[in-house]
Amino acid sequence: MMPTLIDGDATVWCPHETFRTLREHAPVQEVVLPGGLVAWLVTGATEARAALADSQLAYDLRRLSDPRHGFAGHRYPGDIFAVEGRHLLNSDGADHERLRAILAPLFTRSATACWEPFIERTCAELLDRLVGGARADLVADYARPLATRVTAKILGIPSAHLYELSRLTLNVITSDYPRHPEGAELFRLWARIIGAKKRALGEDALSHLIRACRRGELSPQELTSVAWGLFSGGISPVTTFVAAGAIELMRVPGRRAVDPVLIEGSV
Repeated sequence: MMPTLIDGDATVWCPHETFRTLREHAPVQEVVLPGGLVAWLVTGATEARAALADSQLAYDLRRLSDPRHGFAGHRYPGDIFAVEGRHLLNSDGADHERLRAILAPLFTRSATACWEPFIERTCAELLDRLVGGARADLVADYARPLATRVTAKILGIPSAHLYELSRLTLNVITSDYPRHPEGAELFRLWARIIGAKKRALGEDALSHLIRACRRGELSPQELTSVAWGLFSGGISPVTTFVAAGAIELMRVPGRRAVDPVLIEGSV
């Protein structure tokens, strides 16, 4: 069977139909990702639970007997998440549990409640700008700046660094990283941000990670990798979720009125 191509227009504009078909007829399916990488996509709930519990499957490419097995000896856009440093997106077992334990206090219901006023103000400000303009880009003018500002607020990243950090991060995660000169520049910027934060700790997530590093719970390299992983991982998924959700509500305008409880469960 030939791998399924999942980056066509049908999947982009109506992904639910594509993935519903896969769940019903091929819950474990070989697919071709953008860039030509062949991978396995698991869409069935039962199959996904089995995969997550299977010790033969790994996030950490360093566990593989032959490093070429990870990406068949090639590099692809976005593979920096797998190969750079050690963080939640590329660790398994005890390391993953250790990193989760360090981060868990930051994301309890009580801890995240204090972010709501800032998020609401940011949403309102961005929406006001959309209304005031003739045309707007849902991703560039709303979803991405919302995700970026909120993630930066949670981490405690100064606004003076936000534009450059966002630019470098987006360039690196959407480029052929090994040949992208801005990769090294990105991590030099993180070194400056962390260095400044060490001199003025607060109650933000980055200060929390620095304290964990001082207690010996994180290595200096892990400190940078985890901080970068939180920032970059906080931008792309949230941007996609907000934009896709808005498109879905425009496609099916009665959905919110019919199923308002879905909003509560999805946020």
